[in-house]
Amino acid sequence: MNNLFEKLIQKEEKFYSDGFLCPAHNGLATVVNDGVRFNLNCIPKDFSGYGIFKLINNQCVLQHEARNRQKDKYLNSFHTIIGIVCSLDQCLILPEKEIVKVNFIENQEIFSTVILKYNGLDYYYYKELVNRSKHSKYLRNCLSENIKLEKLDKKHLTLFEKHLYGILYNIKVNSLKNKIEFKIENALNRNNALLNSFKKVDGNILVEYIVDGETHKTLISEDLNVINAGICLDGYDENYDLTSLVNVIREGQNNNLIYRVGQNR
Repeated sequence: MNNLFEKLIQKEEKFYSDGFLCPAHNGLATVVNDGVRFNLNCIPKDFSGYGIFKLINNQCVLQHEARNRQKDKYLNSFHTIIGIVCSLDQCLILPEKEIVKVNFIENQEIFSTVILKYNGLDYYYYKELVNRSKHSKYLRNCLSENIKLEKLDKKHLTLFEKHLYGILYNIKVNSLKNKIEFKIENALNRNNALLNSFKKVDGNILVEYIVDGETHKTLISEDLNVINAGICLDGYDENYDLTSLVNVIREGQNNNLIYRVGQNR
Protein backbone atom coordinates (compact mmCIF):
# COMPACT_ATOMS: atom_id res chain seq x y z
CA MET A 1 0.00 0.00 0.00
CA ASN A 2 2.83 2.38 0.90
CA ASN A 3 4.58 1.62 -2.40
CA LEU A 4 1.38 2.40 -4.31
CA PHE A 5 0.96 5.66 -2.44
CA GLU A 6 4.56 6.63 -3.15
CA LYS A 7 4.11 5.84 -6.84
CA LEU A 8 1.05 8.10 -6.98
CA ILE A 9 3.01 10.93 -5.35
CA GLN A 10 5.92 10.43 -7.78
CA LYS A 11 3.52 10.41 -10.72
CA GLU A 12 1.91 13.65 -9.58
CA GLU A 13 5.28 15.33 -8.97
CA LYS A 14 6.46 14.29 -12.44
CA PHE A 15 3.23 15.66 -13.97
CA TYR A 16 3.84 19.11 -12.51
CA SER A 17 7.63 19.23 -12.90
CA ASP A 18 7.67 18.08 -16.55
CA GLY A 19 5.10 20.66 -17.59
CA PHE A 20 1.45 20.08 -18.45
CA LEU A 21 -1.07 21.38 -20.95
CA CYS A 22 -4.21 23.11 -19.80
CA PRO A 23 -6.52 25.99 -20.79
CA ALA A 24 -6.35 29.37 -19.09
CA HIS A 25 -8.68 32.36 -19.14
CA ASN A 26 -9.37 35.40 -16.94
CA GLY A 27 -6.27 34.78 -14.83
CA LEU A 28 -7.11 31.15 -13.98
CA ALA A 29 -5.70 27.91 -15.38
CA THR A 30 -8.01 24.87 -15.32
CA VAL A 31 -5.97 21.77 -14.50
CA VAL A 32 -7.31 18.23 -14.90
CA ASN A 33 -5.14 15.46 -13.46
CA ASP A 34 -6.41 11.87 -13.13
CA GLY A 35 -10.01 13.07 -13.38
CA VAL A 36 -9.60 15.74 -10.70
CA ARG A 37 -10.28 19.30 -11.88
CA PHE A 38 -9.17 22.46 -10.10
CA ASN A 39 -8.34 26.09 -10.89
CA LEU A 40 -5.02 27.77 -10.09
CA ASN A 41 -3.79 31.30 -10.61
CA CYS A 42 -2.19 31.73 -14.02
CA ILE A 43 1.03 33.66 -14.75
CA PRO A 44 0.75 35.84 -16.81
CA LYS A 45 -2.79 36.77 -15.85
CA ASP A 46 -3.75 38.05 -19.31
CA PHE A 47 -2.97 34.77 -21.11
CA SER A 48 -6.01 33.24 -22.79
CA GLY A 49 -5.84 29.91 -24.58
CA TYR A 50 -4.06 26.58 -24.27
CA GLY A 51 -0.56 26.59 -22.84
CA ILE A 52 2.19 24.43 -21.45
CA PHE A 53 2.56 25.30 -17.76
CA LYS A 54 4.71 24.41 -14.79
CA LEU A 55 3.54 24.54 -11.19
CA ILE A 56 5.70 27.05 -9.29
CA ASN A 57 4.70 28.22 -5.79
CA ASN A 58 1.17 26.85 -6.33
CA GLN A 59 0.74 28.94 -9.47
CA CYS A 60 0.58 27.83 -13.10
CA VAL A 61 3.44 29.59 -14.85
CA LEU A 62 3.23 29.65 -18.65
CA GLN A 63 6.21 28.12 -20.45
CA HIS A 64 4.87 28.53 -23.98
CA GLU A 65 1.61 28.44 -25.91
CA ALA A 66 0.51 24.92 -26.88
CA ARG A 67 1.09 23.87 -30.47
CA ASN A 68 -1.93 22.88 -32.56
CA ARG A 69 -1.13 19.16 -32.45
CA GLN A 70 -0.69 19.33 -28.65
CA LYS A 71 -4.00 21.15 -28.28
CA ASP A 72 -5.77 18.66 -30.57
CA LYS A 73 -4.39 15.70 -28.61
CA TYR A 74 -5.54 17.29 -25.34
CA LEU A 75 -9.05 18.07 -26.60
CA ASN A 76 -9.50 14.74 -28.37
CA SER A 77 -9.19 12.98 -25.02
CA PHE A 78 -12.59 14.49 -24.12
CA HIS A 79 -16.12 13.66 -25.27
CA THR A 80 -17.30 15.17 -28.57
CA ILE A 81 -20.54 17.19 -28.50
CA ILE A 82 -22.33 19.05 -31.31
CA GLY A 83 -23.67 22.49 -30.50
CA ILE A 84 -25.17 25.58 -32.10
CA VAL A 85 -23.83 28.97 -31.01
CA CYS A 86 -26.49 31.15 -29.37
CA SER A 87 -24.42 33.93 -27.73
CA LEU A 88 -20.85 35.11 -27.16
CA ASP A 89 -20.16 32.29 -24.69
CA GLN A 90 -23.08 29.85 -24.96
CA CYS A 91 -24.24 26.98 -27.15
CA LEU A 92 -27.37 24.91 -27.52
CA ILE A 93 -26.02 21.35 -27.21
CA LEU A 94 -27.55 18.46 -29.13
CA PRO A 95 -29.59 16.38 -28.72
CA GLU A 96 -30.44 17.58 -25.18
CA LYS A 97 -31.47 21.11 -26.31
CA GLU A 98 -29.68 22.45 -23.23
CA ILE A 99 -27.92 25.82 -23.31
CA VAL A 100 -24.45 25.68 -21.75
CA LYS A 101 -21.47 27.98 -21.26
CA VAL A 102 -18.60 27.23 -23.67
CA ASN A 103 -14.97 28.31 -23.34
CA PHE A 104 -13.09 30.00 -26.21
CA ILE A 105 -16.10 30.44 -28.49
CA GLU A 106 -16.10 34.25 -28.53
CA ASN A 107 -15.23 34.58 -32.24
CA GLN A 108 -18.05 32.36 -33.52
CA GLU A 109 -21.27 33.85 -34.91
CA ILE A 110 -24.70 32.84 -33.68
CA PHE A 111 -26.33 29.83 -35.40
CA SER A 112 -22.90 28.41 -36.31
CA THR A 113 -22.90 24.63 -35.83
CA VAL A 114 -19.76 23.68 -33.93
CA ILE A 115 -17.90 20.73 -32.45
CA LEU A 116 -17.35 21.01 -28.70
CA LYS A 117 -15.23 18.98 -26.32
CA TYR A 118 -16.56 18.07 -22.88
CA ASN A 119 -14.38 16.84 -20.02
CA GLY A 120 -17.29 16.00 -17.74
CA LEU A 121 -17.36 19.47 -16.20
CA ASP A 122 -16.56 22.10 -18.84
CA TYR A 123 -17.28 22.61 -22.54
CA TYR A 124 -14.58 23.83 -24.96
CA TYR A 125 -14.90 25.04 -28.53
CA TYR A 126 -13.04 22.82 -31.00
CA LYS A 127 -14.05 23.71 -34.57
CA GLU A 128 -16.94 24.84 -36.79
CA LEU A 129 -18.87 22.52 -39.07
CA VAL A 130 -18.53 24.53 -42.27
CA ASN A 131 -21.14 22.47 -44.13
CA ARG A 132 -23.81 24.33 -42.10
CA SER A 133 -22.35 27.82 -42.65
CA LYS A 134 -24.83 28.72 -45.42
CA HIS A 135 -27.76 27.84 -43.17
CA SER A 136 -26.37 29.75 -40.19
CA LYS A 137 -25.93 32.84 -42.37
CA TYR A 138 -29.54 32.50 -43.58
CA LEU A 139 -30.79 32.34 -39.98
CA ARG A 140 -28.73 35.39 -38.95
CA ASN A 141 -30.18 37.40 -41.83
CA CYS A 142 -33.74 36.33 -40.96
CA LEU A 143 -33.27 37.27 -37.30
CA SER A 144 -31.87 40.69 -38.24
CA GLU A 145 -35.02 41.28 -40.33
CA ASN A 146 -37.32 40.03 -37.51
CA ILE A 147 -38.81 37.26 -39.64
CA LYS A 148 -41.11 34.98 -37.65
CA LEU A 149 -40.23 31.30 -37.25
CA GLU A 150 -43.26 30.15 -39.22
CA LYS A 151 -42.19 32.30 -42.19
CA LEU A 152 -38.73 30.66 -42.53
CA ASP A 153 -37.82 28.45 -45.45
CA LYS A 154 -37.45 25.34 -43.27
CA LYS A 155 -36.68 22.82 -46.00
CA HIS A 156 -32.96 22.49 -45.20
CA LEU A 157 -33.00 23.55 -41.53
CA THR A 158 -32.53 21.04 -38.73
CA LEU A 159 -34.97 20.66 -35.86
CA PHE A 160 -32.37 22.14 -33.52
CA GLU A 161 -31.70 25.19 -35.72
CA LYS A 162 -35.43 25.92 -35.81
CA HIS A 163 -35.68 25.40 -32.04
CA LEU A 164 -32.85 27.86 -31.35
CA TYR A 165 -34.21 30.39 -33.85
CA GLY A 166 -37.53 30.39 -32.00
CA ILE A 167 -35.76 31.05 -28.69
CA LEU A 168 -33.60 33.92 -30.02
CA TYR A 169 -36.48 35.44 -32.00
CA ASN A 170 -38.69 35.59 -28.89
CA ILE A 171 -35.84 37.11 -26.84
CA LYS A 172 -35.30 39.80 -29.49
CA VAL A 173 -39.01 40.59 -29.89
CA ASN A 174 -39.52 40.89 -26.12
CA SER A 175 -36.44 43.10 -25.83
CA LEU A 176 -37.68 45.40 -28.61
CA LYS A 177 -41.15 45.45 -27.09
CA ASN A 178 -39.75 46.50 -23.71
CA LYS A 179 -37.73 49.31 -25.32
CA ILE A 180 -40.74 50.57 -27.32
CA GLU A 181 -43.02 50.34 -24.27
CA PHE A 182 -40.56 52.42 -22.24
CA LYS A 183 -40.39 55.10 -24.97
CA ILE A 184 -44.19 55.30 -25.28
CA GLU A 185 -44.77 55.42 -21.52
CA ASN A 186 -42.14 58.13 -21.13
CA ALA A 187 -43.65 60.23 -23.94
CA LEU A 188 -47.14 60.00 -22.41
CA ASN A 189 -46.04 60.54 -18.81
CA ARG A 190 -44.38 63.82 -19.74
CA ASN A 191 -47.87 65.29 -20.14
CA ASN A 192 -49.60 63.23 -17.42
CA ALA A 193 -51.21 60.70 -19.77
CA LEU A 194 -51.23 56.95 -19.03
CA LEU A 195 -50.43 54.06 -21.36
CA ASN A 196 -53.15 51.43 -21.53
CA SER A 197 -51.84 49.13 -24.29
CA PHE A 198 -50.10 49.08 -27.66
CA LYS A 199 -49.71 46.74 -30.63
CA LYS A 200 -47.86 46.62 -33.94
CA VAL A 201 -49.93 47.39 -37.06
CA ASP A 202 -48.20 47.08 -40.45
CA GLY A 203 -44.87 48.31 -39.09
CA ASN A 204 -46.45 51.12 -37.04
CA ILE A 205 -47.82 51.17 -33.48
CA LEU A 206 -51.43 51.58 -32.39
CA VAL A 207 -51.36 53.10 -28.89
CA GLU A 208 -54.30 53.13 -26.49
CA TYR A 209 -53.88 55.64 -23.67
CA ILE A 210 -55.81 57.73 -21.16
CA VAL A 211 -55.91 61.53 -20.97
CA ASP A 212 -57.77 62.90 -17.92
CA GLY A 213 -60.01 59.83 -17.74
CA GLU A 214 -60.78 59.65 -21.48
CA THR A 215 -59.39 56.73 -23.53
CA HIS A 216 -57.89 57.43 -26.98
CA LYS A 217 -56.25 55.43 -29.76
CA THR A 218 -53.52 56.91 -31.94
CA LEU A 219 -51.42 55.35 -34.69
CA ILE A 220 -47.74 56.36 -34.42
CA SER A 221 -44.43 55.45 -36.04
CA GLU A 222 -41.63 53.77 -34.08
CA ASP A 223 -40.02 57.20 -33.54
CA LEU A 224 -43.32 58.28 -31.87
CA ASN A 225 -44.44 60.66 -34.62
CA VAL A 226 -48.19 60.72 -35.21
CA ILE A 227 -49.53 59.03 -38.35
CA ASN A 228 -53.24 59.05 -37.48
CA ALA A 229 -54.14 61.04 -34.37
CA GLY A 230 -57.56 59.46 -33.91
CA ILE A 231 -59.08 62.94 -33.73
CA CYS A 232 -59.77 65.41 -36.53
CA LEU A 233 -56.76 67.66 -37.08
CA ASP A 234 -57.64 68.78 -40.63
CA GLY A 235 -54.84 66.66 -42.12
CA TYR A 236 -52.13 68.04 -39.83
CA ASP A 237 -51.68 64.77 -37.88
CA GLU A 238 -48.03 64.40 -38.89
CA ASN A 239 -47.15 67.79 -37.39
CA TYR A 240 -47.32 66.20 -33.94
CA ASP A 241 -45.54 63.58 -31.92
CA LEU A 242 -47.24 61.56 -29.17
CA THR A 243 -46.25 63.97 -26.37
CA SER A 244 -47.48 67.13 -28.11
CA LEU A 245 -50.69 65.37 -29.22
CA VAL A 246 -51.66 64.84 -25.58
CA ASN A 247 -51.73 68.64 -25.11
CA VAL A 248 -54.02 69.01 -28.15
CA ILE A 249 -56.37 66.30 -26.87
CA ARG A 250 -56.49 67.77 -23.37
CA GLU A 251 -57.32 71.22 -24.72
CA GLY A 252 -59.99 69.74 -26.99
CA GLN A 253 -61.56 67.79 -24.14
CA ASN A 254 -61.63 70.86 -21.88
CA ASN A 255 -63.42 72.84 -24.60
CA ASN A 256 -65.66 70.00 -25.86
CA LEU A 257 -64.03 70.26 -29.30
CA ILE A 258 -62.89 66.63 -29.79
CA TYR A 259 -64.10 64.88 -32.96
CA ARG A 260 -62.98 61.27 -32.96
CA VAL A 261 -62.08 59.50 -36.23
CA GLY A 262 -60.93 56.05 -37.36
CA GLN A 263 -60.20 53.48 -34.66
CA ASN A 264 -60.62 56.12 -31.94
CA ARG A 265 -64.37 56.35 -32.41
